[in-house]
Amino acid sequence: ASALLKTQTMGIEIDGGLSFDAFRVNFIGTFLNGKITSAPKAPKTVGNKIWRQPSVQLRLAPSYDFQLNKSITALIYGSIRYVGARWNDRSNLYQLDPFTIIDLGVEVSTSSGLTFNLSSDNLNNSHGLTEGDPRNPITKNGRPILGRSIRFSIGVNF
Repeated sequence: ASALLKTQTMGIEIDGGLSFDAFRVNFIGTFLNGKITSAPKAPKTVGNKIWRQPSVQLRLAPSYDFQLNKSITALIYGSIRYVGARWNDRSNLYQLDPFTIIDLGVEVSTSSGLTFNLSSDNLNNSHGLTEGDPRNPITKNGRPILGRSIRFSIGVNF
């Protein structure tokens, strides 16, 4: 039987953006302090951090929009995401490592409605787990972040 838990999380989220002509940068930061406050069936866990909840998550996303010629525009964009360490289980026995992911892309649009997009997710091929194995929380078995991927697409707006 699973333990009935009560938890409390205090935190702050910062969300902002700046624009300078065609350059834009957005930032999101989440800072959390979550704890188990009551666990009648597992009293040793009271005071432990909430599992799978990182204390810090950050995202920085710059972009630059420009005109190539009278009928073609382009957008270069990217993001850097950081997910801090977090516990895999309520007993706080095994900690999942932090990871950083870098994404990058370019989109080219024509006045005739064609759009070309080339993007890469996890360009740095970072390794990490988003969550561990709930059946055996002290193993390094879990749900991984996806590895590097590159996509090319063509769209038509009509």
